[in-house]
Amino acid sequence: MNFTREAIYELVWSKPLTSIAKEYNISDNGIRKICKKYEIPLPKVGHWQKVQHGKAHVKEKLTVSEKWKDAHIKLSDLYEEVSKNHYPTRLSMLTREIEKQHPTLVIVPDRLTNPDPIISSVKPDLESNKPTAWHGLKISVSSSANLLSISVAKETIPRALRFMDAFIKLSKARGHQWEINHLDSNIIVNGEKYKVRCREKTNRQVYKTSSNWESSELVPNGILSLKPDYQYDKEWKDGKIPLEQQLSKIMATFELRAEDDKIQRAEREANWAERERLNAIHKIELAKQQWEEKKIDLLKQYASQWNQSNQVAAFIKALESNPQEKTDAVKDWIMWAKDRQKELNPLSGNLENFVAKFDFDVR
Repeated sequence: MNFTREAIYELVWSKPLTSIAKEYNISDNGIRKICKKYEIPLPKVGHWQKVQHGKAHVKEKLTVSEKWKDAHIKLSDLYEEVSKNHYPTRLSMLTREIEKQHPTLVIVPDRLTNPDPIISSVKPDLESNKPTAWHGLKISVSSSANLLSISVAKETIPRALRFMDAFIKLSKARGHQWEINHLDSNIIVNGEKYKVRCREKTNRQVYKTSSNWESSELVPNGILSLKPDYQYDKEWKDGKIPLEQQLSKIMATFELRAEDDKIQRAEREANWAERERLNAIHKIELAKQQWEEKKIDLLKQYASQWNQSNQVAAFIKALESNPQEKTDAVKDWIMWAKDRQKELNPLSGNLENFVAKFDFDVR
């Protein structure tokens, strides 16, 4: 069903958005976005309560818009358009796309075959390392520095290696890179770098020591997880769906995150550039205001200098009109005094150059 801009305007002012959303199978937020796009005013908060209680209320007028004059709006089409910006929808669409493009790579095999070089390097390290008491993990083994970050119980090593091998192979097939730097294992997605860690979850187990004091240690519980450090509350782990079956969704999440991070960075840079532009304008306006005040002082200074010059000129003239005979020394002094008087007079040079001294310098 197609709507004109005017028809949607009458619709949103006839009943609450929640009622319209149910009637047309679109979210109320989707309706708001439609109205924003087509410049259709919506009732303010509290409008429908006023209507319900018979109180006076104002219906905002629909402005005339040549841009949308002949628009025919289809709510179902707009719903799809709005949904494209809805993160769960984007995630679902990209997950399906990855599964369609890489049907074999999104499946974690039961055996580790032809491992990626990153896995080939970390495998013997994990298998030879002994459990440490680091952070109370007395049973788990952790990979050494400059190797893929994995920390699991000995019996979970094969599973962790198979999962990470599949994840790395899928990521590389998608055009992404890996960077192992000391303790950081980074996946680089479309130029965006994210640190990841493969861990086996733990339970805290309390026990009594020989001296009858209570102590505790972290005991691996068999739940495998992948945790990116860019978002501390985000983690993929075994649950109703094993971690191995979440591979395509995990990859899609990283790719969407990289996409959004690029957009957000561009917006931040644009906002920063705009702030810098506005700050520069503000500085110039402030400098102009300060210059206007300084020009008055400069004018007073030149006026005072001009007065001094006139006084010196009058003094020289009086000296020249003195009836006494002028010796060479007196004549030389008069010539020197006239040169100094000319220097004192701010109007003795080019008037354009003099007036230019009052111009504002943007530098």
